[in-house]
Amino acid sequence: TTDPPPPPPTVRIVPASDITFDSATLNGTVNPNGSPASWHFEYRRSADADWTSVPVPDIDAGDGTEDVSVEQPVSGLQPNTEYRARLVADGPGNPPVISSETSFGTDAVPPVITHTGSAVTGLTAILVGRIKPQNSPTTYRFEYGTDPSYGSVVPVPDGDGGSGSDVV
Repeated sequence: TTDPPPPPPTVRIVPASDITFDSATLNGTVNPNGSPASWHFEYRRSADADWTSVPVPDIDAGDGTEDVSVEQPVSGLQPNTEYRARLVADGPGNPPVISSETSFGTDAVPPVITHTGSAVTGLTAILVGRIKPQNSPTTYRFEYGTDPSYGSVVPVPDGDGGSGSDVV
């Protein structure tokens, strides 16, 4: 007789964290249940059919019997978009185990409100603008020049606009 396959891993996805307009961190737990297991997350825009896997290749979860916290940052997401995510674990002798799905929405791109320059003289100008970071780390810069290609930038490096919810 052959031994039955080992128990499959157990997976649980929890809400995404550190969500910005173009990134998020996917979170969950994997319990190998005493057999070697590996894991990856899958995510997609809610309207899409195809899943994207991260990381590639899978990460080893070990062969213990306790929950292992797992997380994976993802970037390059589209602003103001609803996404779905799930956690997948593989173990020997069993098909992949897929968690339930969770959803999260990326933030809108922080708005920029610029104003015309003030205190313009023959050789200088004071550039004025406002931004609203919308709780995402935000930087700013002014681009200026004598034609539509601009060519000059201040400040260098980009200024820190903060990450609050107020207009700065």
